[in-house]
Amino acid sequence: MIIKGHLANTPEAKTGKSGSTYYNLRVAENYGKDDRRTTVWFDVVASISEVEADLLPKGSAVQIDGKLDAEAYVSKAALAGAEVPTTWDGVIALLKSKKALKTSLKLITNSRGVQPYTFEKREGSQDGAAAPAASNGAAPF
Repeated sequence: MIIKGHLANTPEAKTGKSGSTYYNLRVAENYGKDDRRTTVWFDVVASISEVEADLLPKGSAVQIDGKLDAEAYVSKAALAGAEVPTTWDGVIALLKSKKALKTSLKLITNSRGVQPYTFEKREGSQDGAAAPAASNGAAPF
């Protein structure tokens, strides 16, 4: 999956169980224009170097190529103080009533998957909306 957007935060360094360092990024990708504009948010886990992370300040335009990873989980906070059901149907009803079942989508990538990107103004655009350049030409890290 390839996304093109802007970083909503400065890359945040984390250390995995194996001791390797990775970075969490949040990327906003916009679609549409004017009152129909929609923003889709992506959480990205990137195995990039500290030098590469330093070159990606908040607001940077990026193109990210990675694998989409989806997971579902139960929100403990949503279930705080709830009575524990004794049947499976009771568990399902509790999860639905408390909206406790959550999902998470992450894009997993490495240093070759994170590239600087240039957006160009779309021809005839009234609002200055950006569109991806036809020929990016941005050099990889």
